[in-house]
Amino acid sequence: MNKILPIILAAVLSSYSYADNKNDRYVLQNLNQDFITCGVFYSLSSSGAQKAKDAPKAKLFSEIAMKYYKESFDISKIINMSDEAVEAAAELTMKNMGREMKNDFINYSIIINKYGRFCKNLLEDPDSRLDYWIKKIK
Repeated sequence: MNKILPIILAAVLSSYSYADNKNDRYVLQNLNQDFITCGVFYSLSSSGAQKAKDAPKAKLFSEIAMKYYKESFDISKIINMSDEAVEAAAELTMKNMGREMKNDFINYSIIINKYGRFCKNLLEDPDSRLDYWIKKIK
């Protein structure tokens, strides 16, 4: 994923003619939130694996979460979003997912159903999500 950001930037900046800063910002803000959401999803997954005493999965999920967060912080720098704002967005997203699970890992399947496939796809094919946001502004 560390090679994603240059690809994303090239695609955003060249995908539509006469792109104005508002459009670029809209695309990157929304893509950034997607990365934050998936970072939180994998952070929660890591916590759940820790509670289940599955150290290998906890480590794997934590590493995946960190990849998402790194991409988010990189995108944030481009749109002049502070690190504190990224952290606040992640905290709000974490609280939201917690509420969706009724703050109990017994209900973890709720967020797996909602975010699992989305986040897997974002990791494997971020260009598709980028295209989605670009099409939203056309």
